[in-house]
Amino acid sequence: MTILEFLKSIYRVLIARFNSTPNDNSTPDGNSRLPSQKPQTELLLSYYDRLSRRWPPIVPPSWDQAGSSPVLGRVVFIFAQDIDELRNETPLDQMSGWTAQLDLFTCDLPSLLRNGLFLTCENVKEQENYVKHSHMEGVGLWYNRCYTVTSSTWSGNVNVCARTVKPIANFRLHHLSPDNVFVATAANHESNSVYSYDVRYPDYKANFMYDDMPLDGLWPWPKKEGEMKGEEVKEDEEVAKGEVKSDEGGDTAWEEEEMDSFSTWGSEDPLVDSWRD
Repeated sequence: MTILEFLKSIYRVLIARFNSTPNDNSTPDGNSRLPSQKPQTELLLSYYDRLSRRWPPIVPPSWDQAGSSPVLGRVVFIFAQDIDELRNETPLDQMSGWTAQLDLFTCDLPSLLRNGLFLTCENVKEQENYVKHSHMEGVGLWYNRCYTVTSSTWSGNVNVCARTVKPIANFRLHHLSPDNVFVATAANHESNSVYSYDVRYPDYKANFMYDDMPLDGLWPWPKKEGEMKGEEVKEDEEVAKGEVKSDEGGDTAWEEEEMDSFSTWGSEDPLVDSWRD
């Protein structure tokens, strides 16, 4: 066999193997997909994580303690206008609403947990508001509306992002609420986790500092019974409906029995950056 014939035989074998190999990059709906494509929520969280690393902590002069740097804790929230879009891994370039990141450094993390986290227009340095273009992996052009926010015990940034300008132009700070928190983390000055919440993993939510003490403001959990999140209220209503048995001409089981009260209870979160005071 000549060298040319040998090369031709190898070529035929390679072609046969290529044609017989199934297309592993196709999705059930027939669309192609890159082997390295990440889940949409992972892309979003990675984007916000990189964004946080670019900005050093905003430390007001009033936080200085006898000339030394204050001990800082860190709080990071991820919000979504429509939580279900993230929960269902909707492609980011098809999302209709905004997502947002609240990234704060605080000189008094225990107080922020005890007294609640509240964010209003009074906390915004309006002269520092702006919008910029950025690039997100797997999405392309991304609009980022940026706020600088401060208070007597915390300071940081709010980043509101969307595929188009309209969602961020219509965004207002009061749109941020416990009901649309996707992820929330808090860490102390040694980067140790103090608080963890992820709507995807309800069994792993935890307050390692104050346990089940109800938290006010933007903290999504735990809440007082009268301040249950929308999805919890909806779930409770569905359970209640199943317990109601109508009796023609008589009282219902709902009227005879009182509703039972209920209570609610991590892994290391990737959003907690490695940083030191």
